[in-house]
Amino acid sequence: MAAWHDLPAAQHAATTGDLGALIRSARIAAKLTLAEAGAVVGYSAATLSRYETGQLTDARAARRIAELLGVPGRLLDGDTGGQGVGEMRRRDVLTGAAGLALLPVTSATAATEGLGAAVFAPGDAAPVGLDVLAAQIAAARADFHGVRFQELAARLPGLLATVAATRADKPSAEVERLAADAFNIGVNLLTKLHETGMAWSLADRALTAARASGDPYTIAESTRLAAIVMRRTEHRDGASQLLIQGADQLAAHTGLAGQLHAGVYARMLATAAYTAAVAEDRPTAEGLLAEALTAAERAPQVAAGFGPLGVASYRISVARRLGDFGRAVEAAALVDPASIPTADARARYWEDVALAFWGRGRPESAYRALLSAEAAAPQEVRFRPWAQDLTLSLLRTDVRGAMPGLRNFADRVGVAA
Repeated sequence: MAAWHDLPAAQHAATTGDLGALIRSARIAAKLTLAEAGAVVGYSAATLSRYETGQLTDARAARRIAELLGVPGRLLDGDTGGQGVGEMRRRDVLTGAAGLALLPVTSATAATEGLGAAVFAPGDAAPVGLDVLAAQIAAARADFHGVRFQELAARLPGLLATVAATRADKPSAEVERLAADAFNIGVNLLTKLHETGMAWSLADRALTAARASGDPYTIAESTRLAAIVMRRTEHRDGASQLLIQGADQLAAHTGLAGQLHAGVYARMLATAAYTAAVAEDRPTAEGLLAEALTAAERAPQVAAGFGPLGVASYRISVARRLGDFGRAVEAAALVDPASIPTADARARYWEDVALAFWGRGRPESAYRALLSAEAAAPQEVRFRPWAQDLTLSLLRTDVRGAMPGLRNFADRVGVAA
């Protein structure tokens, strides 16, 4: 077998200056986990993971990490048999000075900054009837599932204030359930936009309200979202434990007799599978996916959309996160995106497809998937970090203009040359 650094993927990463991809290839070739490699190079697993996905702009740190993981000097210097991009371009890419800059996403930033005050200190509002509060929550949920992030960010401060006033005026288990629903919508938005500090605060409140409500479904969904926030803040073991315990408690309390409970149980196991994939625990991830499918087959008609189709979508995510980009593409081919019921779920599908194609060294296919993501959910590619980062990487790669319309697309989503 050819050495890893002589394979086409490594050669492509060298010619395009994608040092993160080179570092990941070297780590995998050495059979090191992120934690093990981090111990070698002196960084946390989370930091090294960010570096591998392209968030590495310090040239000295890049070279040090690469050398410690055994990346050949000829690849660092752009010498790939006459196909190198030259020392100046390599240095520009490493330092982020290749003529590319992210335009400020002022609308999303301003919205979440305004939301921050509401999360920690809800404003004044009048209490409302439970039917009115439920309708307001349904409207906010529709914004989230429709990937209308700006609209939701503008709506949430008033909703949180109304929740606080209504809880104080009409304390009851039903109000607590509705409060948990409202908080969870905020958690969903804030984790999407990587505002994990605020998400943590709302997740804690959601879980407290859910437990006060006594509703098993609400407790389970609040637990699942809290675990996602934990995972985002590097507490992966704790996130996994919380998900498994929550799933077990749901099964014990409900017997999973109804489709709704079977569906959320399956979603919890699928989320746990993805959490295991983030930790590079392949056997656990695959085992949990199998369990999730067994449960999901009991809930094929769940209105929230999490039956077998939901597990199939998670299978793409898990394969992509494990670095099995070919398997991710194959799994995606088995899912018809038109059958995915909500825009946010379709956006996740296209995220996985785009990143899987990028991981396979197929930038043109990754670009086409990005266009599909934009068609399905424009604000997904406008505001989500994965789409912004991938667009920037595509611009750096497309030195010969092989992706027609890429620069216009980049302008539309806030990334410009």
